[in-house]
Amino acid sequence: MTDIDHAAILRQHADTRRRGHSVNPEVLRAAADEIERLREELTASHESHGNEVGALTERLALAIHERDEARRMLCEEWAKQDGLPLDWQGRRGAEGMAEFVKWDCFKENNND
Repeated sequence: MTDIDHAAILRQHADTRRRGHSVNPEVLRAAADEIERLREELTASHESHGNEVGALTERLALAIHERDEARRMLCEEWAKQDGLPLDWQGRRGAEGMAEFVKWDCFKENNND
């Protein structure tokens, strides 16, 4: 798809208008102005949303990190508890408990 600058075309037609054409040059210029205003508004909106998405992505990554840290701490405490089995279906220790409850909080890279 080719980018066509409709605003520039409208301005060109307004500047080269010949007698007998039915469209007022001021209407063409006003239309070009509106196109450019809408372009600027759209660009600003995209930038704003992009910043919001970036901030939300960072907050999500922090929340996941904090969740995994809490899960690791809980698994470590469970593994220390007297009376709890040290073997959960063949899994031992805090990492075994995490695997048993299907948590990946001990993975090196949680961004997968």
